[in-house]
Amino acid sequence: MNSKKLSEDIEEMIAKAGLSKRAISNYIFCEIEDNFDDEDNMLRFYEKFKKKLKRETTNVSELKRYKEIILRHPSIRKSQQITPNKLTVGAIPESMERNIRGIAKDFLKELESESE
Repeated sequence: MNSKKLSEDIEEMIAKAGLSKRAISNYIFCEIEDNFDDEDNMLRFYEKFKKKLKRETTNVSELKRYKEIILRHPSIRKSQQITPNKLTVGAIPESMERNIRGIAKDFLKELESESE
């Protein structure tokens, strides 16, 4: 995967989750820096992060690392979940369908509680 594609993926994830690049860069900064309460360094990191997403020459391994960190963000994880759509085809009895819906609902609740 090239750096342009990775940058596009990262920007798409950020937009899909409704977050700003600033919020994500702060999240990444806090994950990789020991002194994460330094506002000046956080601002410098944000500026570098924006530039790295624009450049096609950014190191692929660095973008992959950012993507891995971003995927751990609760809002990103939630936006990546697939939401089920009900489709009735009549292939299984209605009672079984209700049971399956109940199981799926419980499963989604469990996933949401894990991400919080």
